[in-house]
Amino acid sequence: MKIKTLPLLLWFIVYFFNLEHSFTQENQEESNCKDHFDSARKYFYKDHDSALYFTRLIENTAHAYNNKKCLVIALSCYGTIYRNSGKYHQSLNAFDSSLTLFKSLNDSIWEARTILMIGSVYSEKGDYLKSIELLMESSRKYEGLTDEWSVRSRSRVKNFIGIAYYQLGDKKNALVYFKESLADSKSLMDTSSFISPLSNIGMLFSDLGNYSEALKHYEMARVIAVKTNNYLNEAQIVGNIGNVYFKIGDYHRSIQNRLQALKMVKELNQSDEITRQYLGIAKSNF
Repeated sequence: MKIKTLPLLLWFIVYFFNLEHSFTQENQEESNCKDHFDSARKYFYKDHDSALYFTRLIENTAHAYNNKKCLVIALSCYGTIYRNSGKYHQSLNAFDSSLTLFKSLNDSIWEARTILMIGSVYSEKGDYLKSIELLMESSRKYEGLTDEWSVRSRSRVKNFIGIAYYQLGDKKNALVYFKESLADSKSLMDTSSFISPLSNIGMLFSDLGNYSEALKHYEMARVIAVKTNNYLNEAQIVGNIGNVYFKIGDYHRSIQNRLQALKMVKELNQSDEITRQYLGIAKSNF
């Protein structure tokens, strides 16, 4: 079973938040591109046709003014839209073109970020070995960099490498990279970056039957989610804690946690999570 991809979804949101800041708005075409980009990203995860419409406006502006910066933004948008709609071949073509442009602009940081995006597409395709190869390449480009964004990116890349190893059934390497991700996160002031690696370590210990360690790591992640107002993360963690109690055989606590998680995801109108919690509750009752 594939791991929930919420951390990856959050990465895409952060990726495009930072991509937005690459616009200097020194000229009218870049200002127009930014306006179109702001419109496009509102639809990345809910209305692909509308997202494509505004992305084409960015591309048209880029070609009209021969503006590479606008073009690379358009290509990155295409890559994300196609990835989200399962059109992986088109997504890879768009991100590959984006990567070529970033290289021509001598932007090594955005080159590393785009390699990560390409690696994420291969992970979505189920080609975890190729994903690991690309994620490793992205991680190497961040080594030695100490600025906050680079450290944060390196932490996330290592977390994704851990997920890919987990999907391959290699739990030993998965744990190594989850712990490295957590270690990088601890050097940041933003404790919300701890949530994903802590949760993944909890999941891995649960799989290994080490339930005390699983609960410990899930509880640490939950406390941080509460403090940082990450409500969906908190709901997912509470549900996962319920799953650990189910494995222990404490069905009362399992149902309590599942019901709490269900209430939370209903408030957020998260249909996939609502289904998951109902299934967990049903399992705990049999």
